[in-house]
Amino acid sequence: MYSFSQPNGWVDEPISSRMTYWYDTFHYSLAMGRGMLASLAGLPASGLPDNFMQRLTPERVASHIEGRRAAARRWAQDNPSLVAQFEEARRKWLASEKTSH
Repeated sequence: MYSFSQPNGWVDEPISSRMTYWYDTFHYSLAMGRGMLASLAGLPASGLPDNFMQRLTPERVASHIEGRRAAARRWAQDNPSLVAQFEEARRKWLASEKTSH
């Protein structure tokens, strides 16, 4: 099994109206997909982050998950306004769920 989700310049591309590696929060771009395919095929691809593809083994899963969690915490610390927007949207959604049942 391989992971392409570890923190790096492509995964952590800053949100903007003209992103290179992501179409939206959940859908990566053709550029990202090409990098993934080249990595899986063992083909040379310029510009890929050093940790772009990581092989996961049973022994490495726990440390990989902790690395992702630490990256999410760092991102939240670096982007407090986006976190606040998310929390406000979450609060409104939870309030609407209580009134819709």
